[in-house]
Amino acid sequence: MEIVQSGAAIFAGMLGKNPSEAAAAALVVMECDILDAHGRITPEAAQGATHIPLGGQPIGNPQVIKILTSDGSHISDWGKFKIENITLSSGERVQLHFYKNLKTGVVDYVTKDIRITKVIE
Repeated sequence: MEIVQSGAAIFAGMLGKNPSEAAAAALVVMECDILDAHGRITPEAAQGATHIPLGGQPIGNPQVIKILTSDGSHISDWGKFKIENITLSSGERVQLHFYKNLKTGVVDYVTKDIRITKVIE
């Protein structure tokens, strides 16, 4: 159950789910090989993620920029990505959005800007 709890931390509050619903959602995402046992995005899922164009604009949030570039990288090295087609056991479809360094492939977990969004059809 520890694996599900660590994955559930990513879901807590993102879809307004209670802890048991968040744990169930995390389990579905882990079963799809999107999250690993530590609640991190798997390398395969990160590699297959879709780059989200920002209209030629760099990431604009100053706090996010400060964190992402704290390793000496440039903000243009970073992009926003999404993993699509996640269907929860409730039938609800969601996407996982996150920042990834385009040069190194490193996924950001520091900004807490990783988020789950409902698919709008």
